[in-house]
Amino acid sequence: MEMILAILLERQMSKWDILHHYLNKIYWGHGVYGIEGAAALYFGKHPSVLTLGECAMLAGIIPAPEYLSPYRDPSRGKKPQARTLRRMVEAGFLDAATAAAAVNEPLRLGLEGDDGSSGPWRAPYFVSEVLYELYQKYGRDEVLQGGFQVHTTVDLAMQEVAEKAVNDAGIEYDDERIVLAQKAVERCVEALGILGQAREQKMEQAALVAATKAREQFQKLSKIESSKGKETSEEERSKAEELAVSEAANKASEAVKRRFDLTEEALSASLAEHQEEVKKASKARVEGAVVAIDPVRGAVRVLVGGRDYYESNFNRATQAYRPPGSTFKPIVYLAALAEGIERNHVIVDEPYSVGDFSPENYDKKFRGQVTLEESLLRSLNVPTVKLCAAIGVDKVCRMGKALGIDSYLPHELSLSLGGCEMTPLQLATAYSTIASGGVLHKPYLISRVENYQGRVIEEVKPISTEHRETVVDEYAVSELRSLLQAVVDRGTGRAARIGRPCAGKTGTSDGHRDAWFAGFTPMLSCVVWLGYDDNTPLGGIWPATGSSHAAPLWRDFMKRVHEGVPFEKFHDVGRDEFGGRAPRRIRKKSRRPRIVGLPEIRKHYRRHDKKVLWRDVWDWEKASSAWEERERMQEWTADRAKRAEEIKTMKEQLQKALAKTGITPS
Repeated sequence: MEMILAILLERQMSKWDILHHYLNKIYWGHGVYGIEGAAALYFGKHPSVLTLGECAMLAGIIPAPEYLSPYRDPSRGKKPQARTLRRMVEAGFLDAATAAAAVNEPLRLGLEGDDGSSGPWRAPYFVSEVLYELYQKYGRDEVLQGGFQVHTTVDLAMQEVAEKAVNDAGIEYDDERIVLAQKAVERCVEALGILGQAREQKMEQAALVAATKAREQFQKLSKIESSKGKETSEEERSKAEELAVSEAANKASEAVKRRFDLTEEALSASLAEHQEEVKKASKARVEGAVVAIDPVRGAVRVLVGGRDYYESNFNRATQAYRPPGSTFKPIVYLAALAEGIERNHVIVDEPYSVGDFSPENYDKKFRGQVTLEESLLRSLNVPTVKLCAAIGVDKVCRMGKALGIDSYLPHELSLSLGGCEMTPLQLATAYSTIASGGVLHKPYLISRVENYQGRVIEEVKPISTEHRETVVDEYAVSELRSLLQAVVDRGTGRAARIGRPCAGKTGTSDGHRDAWFAGFTPMLSCVVWLGYDDNTPLGGIWPATGSSHAAPLWRDFMKRVHEGVPFEKFHDVGRDEFGGRAPRRIRKKSRRPRIVGLPEIRKHYRRHDKKVLWRDVWDWEKASSAWEERERMQEWTADRAKRAEEIKTMKEQLQKALAKTGITPS
């Protein structure tokens, strides 16, 4: 078939025409077809101005463009270039001197930075996610051959700042872990040296002191015996004295030796641990992700899924499902505020258990009575769990879904401490909804797509102010935003202060495997994640937290992108008297008076001077709903406790049965 097609082509077209069409149709790697796209991709030029060396490199990668791409090939394209030039010399198209000059000429790639880093396109993680969405909607062939013109929401200046910040932070934290481990090794070696020098000296001192005390004690006993009339020869007494002194000295020396041996054993174990840590730290690689969203529109401005796309194209911003830790707590507090609980509501921070679940605070301490505000500022775990139990896990789950979290949220109390998994993009969506005053904007990367004829086939249009609907009570969002500002000002997020109004929350997952900081300013919502791909503790034996590692990265990025931006304070946005949306101060929504006792009811009656309906005095529907929720929680707690007791009884019965048979349980 190919032979017949070749004959037909040669009858219709010349060799040069065939080559021309071939070069304009073939695949050149990285999603690019045609020689013009390849010249722009690799060298940022039109094909007509390519040099001999650049043309040779392009010709050399045709057999396997993805594998031989200069962005992946360690030789940076020099090997395929050299093969092409050698064949041209062998075929007589080029002399050896010209070929040698072309080989020696450096290849400057079009997207190569001053630091030597390069890639087939800018913002590779963002572009790869855009391509994935296009492939899902229109199919790969249509996207690659349809001549689409795609407009995205990326802010390239912000994106490049974020990429550099993530890479710099990763390098810094990798070096920090190695340096800490090496210093610990040096301290252990130094301590062992000092210990070895001090051992003999301390043993001699202890023996001398013990011998002196034993000699004094023996002489006292000898005097007492002499006074009682017991006479012994001088030789016997001298031998007994020397024996007692020797035994005391040996015992003291051995005691000191044992103490030194235990200390040496502990130092040796610590040295081995730190030496192993040095090996692990030299191989470990901190990865990170940054997602920034415009809270007013939902447009994704920054999406960084790792330190280097060409070492790992796994997009951690959209594909890595990791536990959010304490960054999930604001959702619990928002659900509580939406239920009418005030920020000065008091919760007792004390030991608390539900079945097998016994939460603890990070510092293992309890503080007694604390307010909601203090609990969030200090990121206390026990009050957060108790608050979740009081309002109901179902309401927390519904709040998370309302804010834009699509992943599964388990109906467990551990959810309040981040006992779930989500991507940085989903968490950024939730915080963007909070930043926008409770208006959910679905995040999007593609703003418009046009076909080869210029016809718009897809476009995201901004939602008019009349059609924007809040998914959360505006007053509750306003209160939470104030609390999150306090977290940055005087709470666990102090490392994220940028010199202008901002709000946010730190987060650290169990075992210090993930470090988070999620926050926002009036113009941008941003989430930062740091961790290892193998899910080992971040920082090794020196655990990292969201406050120590993620918050400084968030601060560095947000400071850079806000340079030159007018100073703007947070303002609450609500409906004005004409039904539109405009900045205004939000006051707490009027609620039905919660009247308790006959005197209060009489005052209410006199004030209104009319018959009082019970539904005006108390919201029975809301009260009954709250009561039912509490009953369900009590039933759930009792059921969990019952199951735990049954499991304990079964274990005891099993152990007794095994004991009778003589089998020792493992």
